[in-house]
Amino acid sequence: GLDMMSFYLDDGLLAGNPAEVQGALRTLQLAAAEVGLELQPRKCAVFLLSKDTPSLPPDWGLPGLPPPAYNGDYLGCPFGEEEHCVGFVRGKVDLMRETLDLIAVIPDPQVALSLTRQCAGFCQLNHLARSSPCRGIVGPLTQAD
Repeated sequence: GLDMMSFYLDDGLLAGNPAEVQGALRTLQLAAAEVGLELQPRKCAVFLLSKDTPSLPPDWGLPGLPPPAYNGDYLGCPFGEEEHCVGFVRGKVDLMRETLDLIAVIPDPQVALSLTRQCAGFCQLNHLARSSPCRGIVGPLTQAD
């Protein structure tokens, strides 16, 4: 079976050996067609979690599927090589800082508090810290403190 299968709204993740993922992808495509839905290969991505993974045959997956990559993110959490994960987290921390700087100049304190809670709050960084691979992200996260 698959090592992992996760779906949230229109985002899905299938993980496992290439043959298992290919079978699950085709099953998903058939099941979607039965209810009038269609997978959009150009909106899909294939990630190889190890550079030791053998290359995939050209007919693997769906026609129009982009080539495999080693780095990516799923539901706001990076995965892949350490450099990618650190850069992803650093980008989120920088964006949070910029957002807080902009919120600081809002004259209405209630609006500023509401925006802080909704747009630049602890929850987003907590989500990153709890769901990202640990290697290397501690540095960027401590800069958010």
